[in-house]
Amino acid sequence: MAPVTPATPLSLADRLRSSDSALSVFELSKLLNVTTLTIHRWVKAKRVPFFRLGRTIRFCPATISRWLQARETVPAWFREAAA
Repeated sequence: MAPVTPATPLSLADRLRSSDSALSVFELSKLLNVTTLTIHRWVKAKRVPFFRLGRTIRFCPATISRWLQARETVPAWFREAAA
C-alpha cells in the first residue's frame, strides 16, 4: 500500500510548526537556504527570533514558523488570479 500524501504540499512554515526540537544556526540556514553567516548577522541585528542556551544560539520552530508567515508575500499576479 502506498503512503498517503497530502493533497497540497506542506509549506516550510507548516513543517517547522510540527517540529518539536530547537533548531541550530546550521539547521535554520539549510532550511532557509542561506549561509550560517547570514543567520549570525540576522541574530546580531535581531532580525530573526532566537534564544540562547549559554553561548549557543537556538531557534524555536513554532516561532520561526510564525516569523516566516508574517513575512510571506503573495505576488500581485497570484492575488489577481485568485479574485
